[in-house]
Amino acid sequence: MQAAAVVALALASCLAFFPGGQAQDPDLEPGCSAQRSSPVSFKVWPAEDDGVLSLHWRALHRALSREASRLTRLTRLTRPTAAAAAVTYHIIGVDSGCEQNWPRYAHYEDDANFVRGKGDARTCRSTRHERLLRFLKNHRLPPYLDADGGGFGSRDVVVIFDMFGVMSDQPPEITRHPDVVLAGPSFSPATYRQGKDLAFPPMPIIVGSGDALEDGSDDPSCGPWRHTAVFKGTDTAEVRRRLQGLDTGADGRIVVKLKPFKDDVEAVAFVDEYSDDADAANTAAPAAPAAAAAVVVPEVASEYVQLLTNTKFAFVPRGDNPYSFRLFEAICAGAVPIVLADDWVLPFSEPGGANYSSFLIRVPEAEWASLPGVLAQYDDASVCRMQAAALKACDHHFGALESQARTLFEILSRRHDGHDAAACSKTDKEEADEKEEGGMSIKN
Repeated sequence: MQAAAVVALALASCLAFFPGGQAQDPDLEPGCSAQRSSPVSFKVWPAEDDGVLSLHWRALHRALSREASRLTRLTRLTRPTAAAAAVTYHIIGVDSGCEQNWPRYAHYEDDANFVRGKGDARTCRSTRHERLLRFLKNHRLPPYLDADGGGFGSRDVVVIFDMFGVMSDQPPEITRHPDVVLAGPSFSPATYRQGKDLAFPPMPIIVGSGDALEDGSDDPSCGPWRHTAVFKGTDTAEVRRRLQGLDTGADGRIVVKLKPFKDDVEAVAFVDEYSDDADAANTAAPAAPAAAAAVVVPEVASEYVQLLTNTKFAFVPRGDNPYSFRLFEAICAGAVPIVLADDWVLPFSEPGGANYSSFLIRVPEAEWASLPGVLAQYDDASVCRMQAAALKACDHHFGALESQARTLFEILSRRHDGHDAAACSKTDKEEADEKEEGGMSIKN
C-alpha cells in the first residue's frame, strides 16, 4: 500500500473510499456504473491477529485494501466534493473465510495454506463464529449496531466471507440480518438472498497458458484442439459418475477421468505477489511475475493442464458442494465451461460481474446424456469467440485477487446506482449486446 494509505489506516483504523467517478478510470468502461444516485463507501478494517490466518484471507484482505486505496485516490481527483455515503460496507479484519484449498489443494487438517503458526482449516472453522462475533461486537458492527448504538454516519453493512461449504452454516444472527452480506462460492437458490448476499468465486488453482493475453489480443490462439470436451476430478457426485459414460476411449475426443479420493494435484499452484514473503514458504510455488498476474503459467506440466489447454469444452459438474473449482480453472485455461450444477448460484453473475452468456453453457444434471448433441451445435468460430470471452473474464473478474476485489466493489456499488438510462453513456443492455457481438471486453 502507498505510504499515505498506511498512515490513513493507522489514524482512522479503517480505509474508506467513494467509488464515484469510475468513468475516468482507464480500467473501467464508462456507463451506468459512473452515475451513483446513492453514494456508497467501503471501509477495509485492518487485519487483527486472533491466532488464525489463511494465506487466502491475508492475500484477499491486502487486495481489497489496495483496491480501496486506488479508488480513494481516484475519487479525490474526480469528485473532491462527493456527498456523504448513504451506505457503508465494512470489510472485516478477521479470517472467516477459512479457505483451505488455496494456493494449492490441501486436506482438512493440513496447515500448508495457512500462515505458519496461524492454525489450519479445522481450527479456523471451529473457531470462526466466536472470532467473527467478537470482532463485530468489539467494533459495534451489525448485528450489534442496533443493540449497542454504534454507527458511522450512514447505514452500515458488513461483508462476511465464507469460502467453504453450505453458506447457511453461520450463526442465525448473521444469516438473517438485513445488514449482513455473506460472500462465498457455494450459494444455492435456497440460501442466496437476492440483492443482499454476493456469490464470490474461489481463486483458480490450476490454470492455462495465457499466451493469448500476453500480446494484448482479444482472441486466443484458437485450435486445432486435441479434445472436444474433458473432465478430470474426484468421484464426489452422481453426475460425475454419469459423465464417465461419455468417455470415447482411445480417440480422446471426450475424456472423463475420476479418482476415488481427493489428493494433491500434479501441477504447482500459483502464489500471487501478496504471498511472496517469508510466510509463503509454506507453499512450494514461486511468485509469478507481475506481468502474468491475470493468467498463470504452471511451472510443472500436468495431465490436467494438458487436457484443459487442448480442448474446446470443459465439463464442470457439481461435486460434494454445489460449486466447483473446475469452473474457474476452465475459464482461465480458455476452455468453454459446461456447467452441470442445478442448484448453484454462479459467482459474480449479477450486474457488474461476468457476462456468463458470452462463454458458458449450462445443462441440467439430468440431461447429461444430451451433451454430445449440445457440443455439436457450436462451430469452431463460435468456440473461438467463447474461449476469447472466457479468457477476458478470467483477466477482469476471476484470475487475480485484484480483479476479484474490483468486481466485488463494483457489484455492491451498482446495487445503489438507480441506473438512469437517460443519464448514462451506455445502457446495461447496450453493454451486454456489445459483449455478445464479439468485442467481449468484459470491463464492468
